Amino acid sequence: MDLEAPKLEFGRSFCYNKVYFSRIGNECVTLESFLEGRFQKFINNTGDICAHKDTELGLKAQAFVHYTYNKSDNHLVVLDIQGFGYTLCDPEIATTTHKDDEDNFYFCTGNLSTQANDTFLSGHSCNKYCNMLNL
Repeated sequence: MDLEAPKLEFGRSFCYNKVYFSRIGNECVTLESFLEGRFQKFINNTGDICAHKDTELGLKAQAFVHYTYNKSDNHLVVLDIQGFGYTLCDPEIATTTHKDDEDNFYFCTGNLSTQANDTFLSGHSCNKYCNMLNL
């Protein structure tokens, strides 16, 4: 008798817009393609879970953030999950260590460190997508 692993259907996954880096004078800038459609914010850079939290996209957004936390051994989390449909843009990363040895912020001043991690974790309840990812 052949045993088959259960088939779990995660479905479509998110992707990020391509980001271009440049400078205007001495200032660093990033550019992304315009997203046509109704913009949605699922999770803020503060770690707060926004509207759409019970939709398929909202549940997948939470699972994605949870996944980044687990895969980094609880050192960072990708937040500010926003965009149009499955195309995301402008993420933030919050780290447990806020600055490097030279007092530079990791990723930028939008890194809200453990405060954002804790806020997300306290508001998040694992869902079917977290379970599919064994989180």
